[in-house]
Amino acid sequence: MTEFISSQRGETKMLHEGYIYSKHRADRIKTIWRCEKYQSYDKCRSRAISLNSVEVEVVVLAEHNHDPNPTLCEKAKWMETLKKEAKNSTESTRKISLRLLAAAPESVLAHVPFLESMQKTVLRARKGRYKGTTSVCQIKPKMKMLAEQKYVEIKNEKLEDSE
Repeated sequence: MTEFISSQRGETKMLHEGYIYSKHRADRIKTIWRCEKYQSYDKCRSRAISLNSVEVEVVVLAEHNHDPNPTLCEKAKWMETLKKEAKNSTESTRKISLRLLAAAPESVLAHVPFLESMQKTVLRARKGRYKGTTSVCQIKPKMKMLAEQKYVEIKNEKLEDSE
C-alpha cells in the first residue's frame, strides 16, 4: 500500500511496502523517488517511479540494501497525525500529545520522541513552520533591504529637522 506524508520541511514523502522515499524529481507524467537512506551511511540506491495518474502506480527500480522498516513508516504517519491535530485543534499541547500517545500502536511507542519534544512539535506546527521553511539566504536580503529603508527614513527625518 502506498501513502504520502509531509516531511518536517514540507516536502512530500512516499511510504511504500515498509520503505520511506523522498521526492527526487517530478514532471507532469511521473515522479522519481529515492530511498530515504540514500544519504545515510548505507547509501541505499533504490529508486521508485510513481505515475501521476488517478491511481498511484509504483515501480521499484532497484533493490534496497536494507530491510523494510514498517515501524518507522508507522511512526512517520503518527507524527503526521500529530502535526495535523495540532493545526486543527484548540486543545493544549499536552492534551494533544497525551491523547495521541494513548491511541498510538505499541510498535510506534518505542520510537516516538519524549513528551517535551512532542509538545514543541505541536507548537511549531501551530506556528506554521511545517508548511515549508524559509532559508537564511531568503531572509538576509530582506533584512538588509528593510535596514537600508529604515536608514534612509531616519536620514531624511534628520535632514528635515535640521532645515
